Amino acid sequence: MDPSNITTSQLLAILDITRRLADQRMVQPLAHYVAATVFELVPAERCLIVLFGEGGAMQVEIALDRQGKPLDIANDQISHSILDRVRATLSPLLVNNALDDNTFKAARSVRALGLRSVMCAPLVSYGSAVGAIYVENRSIRGRFHEDSLMPLVLLANQVTVALENTRMVERLEAQVTERTRALEDANALLRRQAAELHQQSILDSLTGLYNRRYFTAQLPQMLYAASRYGRPLTLALLDIDHFKQINDTFYHAGGDRVLVAIAELLRSHMRAADSLARIGGEEFAVILPETASDAAWQVVERLRVLVDTFSWDTIAPTLRVTISAGVAQAHDDDSIDTLLHRADIQLYEAKRAGRNRVASPAAA
Repeated sequence: MDPSNITTSQLLAILDITRRLADQRMVQPLAHYVAATVFELVPAERCLIVLFGEGGAMQVEIALDRQGKPLDIANDQISHSILDRVRATLSPLLVNNALDDNTFKAARSVRALGLRSVMCAPLVSYGSAVGAIYVENRSIRGRFHEDSLMPLVLLANQVTVALENTRMVERLEAQVTERTRALEDANALLRRQAAELHQQSILDSLTGLYNRRYFTAQLPQMLYAASRYGRPLTLALLDIDHFKQINDTFYHAGGDRVLVAIAELLRSHMRAADSLARIGGEEFAVILPETASDAAWQVVERLRVLVDTFSWDTIAPTLRVTISAGVAQAHDDDSIDTLLHRADIQLYEAKRAGRNRVASPAAA
């Protein structure tokens, strides 16, 4: 191959291609561009860009005809014998008539494809072939000459550099994408953990209701809003009657099941605006916004009847559970302590009057 035989037009085309290759950042567009521009240099019918992998693997990255139309060519539609020779020798190859060539005429792929004129230039990087530019004319013998091979070899040298650059860019982008995804996953995990910790900090671990911490943080805000806008707000305290006897008779496991069952009963029959919390061992609190004490008494009375008439046979056939409750409506000058105190007084009145009842200054 004599570089001096390259025509000026071919040399200018290679220089232009070299300049344009520098702008390519992805392997697929690079391969497509190279295949499309090969036809400016050599009289081929088809051009394929093949990339080599480990263990002898080959991948047709792009295949085009002379009109630039993509060809659906699988790995078995190309001569592996020719590609293997180029890959092993790291040297370009020109075959004028593969069907009559002593080296390749016995190859199954050559005979199956009816190959005639073939040229193949390796893409060599650091002493090994990473791919090849493969051009062919299947039906015409002697289509290519030595003068056709040199432009292809020069182009292959430029393509190798561009290919290495694009692969490096793709690797870097893949690493950036992977690390970005890892950071996003880590941030999502931290957000979930923070949400879980927040939930754990405000929820009772046994019943899943709000706990006393959340209740004592929420009640002052609701008191302030009710006072500022002149709206009624009522607090109810509910206590399971004779809960110590339940624990003594059915042990703590039975007592826990009672607490969970009552929590679910109350929660499933509360109004959407009401706020329910477990604030002690067997004590619950309900904040009822937009509700005066008489209406609140009716709400809590329905809850009391619900518990009293519930079938507790699933826990123990002889078990009966009731609750007592005290209701107090907020005053403009109430603090959380004063409102709790007045609701607690009403709860005590319900206990003193025989339990299983709701006490309120405005009881019906």
